[in-house]
Amino acid sequence: MSKRKHAGYWTKENCMLESLKYKTRSKFYKGSVSAYNSSLRNGWLDAVCEHMLTRSEVTTKWTYERCSQESLRYETRGEFKKESPSAYNSSLRNGWLDEICDHMIEIIKPKGHWDIKENCRKEALKYKTRTEFRRGSSGAYCSSLRNGWLDDIRGHMIQIKKPSNHWTKENCRKEVLKYKTRTKFQKGSSGAYYSCRRNGWLDEFFPKTEKGVG
Repeated sequence: MSKRKHAGYWTKENCMLESLKYKTRSKFYKGSVSAYNSSLRNGWLDAVCEHMLTRSEVTTKWTYERCSQESLRYETRGEFKKESPSAYNSSLRNGWLDEICDHMIEIIKPKGHWDIKENCRKEALKYKTRTEFRRGSSGAYCSSLRNGWLDDIRGHMIQIKKPSNHWTKENCRKEVLKYKTRTKFQKGSSGAYYSCRRNGWLDEFFPKTEKGVG
């Protein structure tokens, strides 16, 4: 039996973190009724359940083709997400979102928006994994990585481990292209970094122009 939480524990942030364990509202209610009821009582329920499958999505198979056709009805991602959350979420989970939204108008955040850690933290709460975060909100992701906030704000995310033999030299070479320095490489992809270090590939991928890690 889970330990009873103290009064006042179910703040909006704690409810959001708890809700990430569940894929539907019904499972959230059954699995954590206190967090669910607190969210409902305080008017947070729609926000904390934003990532969940809708009833239509549970019964509808959103293939790439169907998502692509559905996306053509909208001019912006925000409109797509609001009007057809099931297709939007399926596209996000499957890595199709950028491709099928290519025709849309991009609404750019105000300059400096992603330079605020709290804005990045709120954005990160929409995603279950680091990959989803990177695909769904590259601006927030890159700012978090650049400022060293990524580990702090992705604590709620599911960690997907690579197979033990994944970090071959070729895979490391591809991973390295995402980073400008050894330090950022180490923070952003520690598995690949330590494989490079162990195998002596770091100097090849990062010529010694940067003092520090390595």
